[in-house]
Amino acid sequence: METVNNLGYKWTGHPLVDMGIATLTAFSELDNPEQLTGEHLEKFAEYAEQAYFSPLLSGYLTVLFTANFLNPSWKPDKKKQHVKNLLRSYKLNGDEDLPPCTFCGRSSIRLPYLNADRGFLAYRDLIPMLSGEAVINFFPKGRFGLPVCGLCTVAIQALVIGAPYCEGKALIIYSDNPLLLLNIVKMWLPEQRARIQLSLASGEKPKWSRPLTRVIDAMATLENLYIVEGGRLTIYILSNSGQGPSIEMYELPASITSFFMKAQSARYRNTWNVLIKNAWESPERGKSFEEEKPRLRNYLYEDLFRLPDEAPGFIRKYFLRQSIRFKREYNDKQGLNYHGWQEAEIIKWDLTELFLKEVLGMEKQRIESIKMLADQMADDIVSSNDRSLWWKIYSVQNFQGIRNLLITQNRKSLQNGKKPIITFDQFLNIFEEGEELARADWRLAWDLLLIRVIEQLYQKKWFEQNKEALVIEEEK
Repeated sequence: METVNNLGYKWTGHPLVDMGIATLTAFSELDNPEQLTGEHLEKFAEYAEQAYFSPLLSGYLTVLFTANFLNPSWKPDKKKQHVKNLLRSYKLNGDEDLPPCTFCGRSSIRLPYLNADRGFLAYRDLIPMLSGEAVINFFPKGRFGLPVCGLCTVAIQALVIGAPYCEGKALIIYSDNPLLLLNIVKMWLPEQRARIQLSLASGEKPKWSRPLTRVIDAMATLENLYIVEGGRLTIYILSNSGQGPSIEMYELPASITSFFMKAQSARYRNTWNVLIKNAWESPERGKSFEEEKPRLRNYLYEDLFRLPDEAPGFIRKYFLRQSIRFKREYNDKQGLNYHGWQEAEIIKWDLTELFLKEVLGMEKQRIESIKMLADQMADDIVSSNDRSLWWKIYSVQNFQGIRNLLITQNRKSLQNGKKPIITFDQFLNIFEEGEELARADWRLAWDLLLIRVIEQLYQKKWFEQNKEALVIEEEK
């Protein structure tokens, strides 16, 4: 067996293999898998040989691979030899007489099993989520397993190092933008190696939990925003355990990742960071946030995976700050302590508008109509110090109430010699599909109007001048 320097690694489009390739690339401190050489893989193999037998990873191996070599009946030398051979599968020449690799199309290899009678096919002890040996179901051409090349074999083994062990399962990510995948793995890998080192030194098994939060938190630390632009992200939380194999999948569309990264740009950053900070789960009593962070949940981060389907609830909770007031309506059991207009300093129209454009694709004309109506209503409240109008706007709960409120305000404007605050066409554009037929998202439109009204009242210092009376009124 001879080490080949120009290995020819490329992204395959398969989540398991590409996550492993990203791990090898990140471990070797490279920017592209095509740069990987035999020397890089040898250094990884030397590291993994030791790491595999740490208390942390020895249990994890059975989650990813049903690692039979960890069976107590195997002697230590036999276990080490098996791992050594497996991690150096990249040195084996492909056999043109065998079917091509399932993942990349290269010539597959005769796998380095210690038992030569097992042949060349890989089963669930080497590839997560396959069926067991001699089980035909779902394999092509009636085979019992899958042919695989040496490079893909090593890449899949690298999951043990690069895919975090989280709540007893493997956390796998995939993106159609390989740079996003690679850079998230680069963010994780130092912490992964630190956990392995701690486990080798002390025998501890450092815990990591809340996988969805961990993914978004890593994405939030990326320095180059262009990396994420247009990249869809899929998260797989899986267990290949023989006692209970399972898989959960979560999707983050490109529109959501684009919004997320733009929200961190200079224009929106201050407000966005406050929203993120306030959405963290509280640490246990007596423990610091930094100490507990690897186990804490960020509710906003995890609610991103419910978009765009649950966008109205997201807007109301995080942008309008009404998690308590409307908890029952949105089945919100998180207990986030938000207080609506009393948090007016972080209720921002421009961040909301970004969300509407990036996530919902709302028409520009409708957004502008909502903004103009809100500005007019805020002006009416300030000009006459009309607390009654404010409470009507803030507390209206049904479409008929909105319609009646706007009709009343139009009449008042006309009586005062002013133009109507909203025209018939504008009303249809914002709230109705046709006359007397409310839009399905009328509630969303009113929440958006309320966000703009609150922002305007805050900027005009109306809340500051009336806060005591408003708080007393709200508590009645």
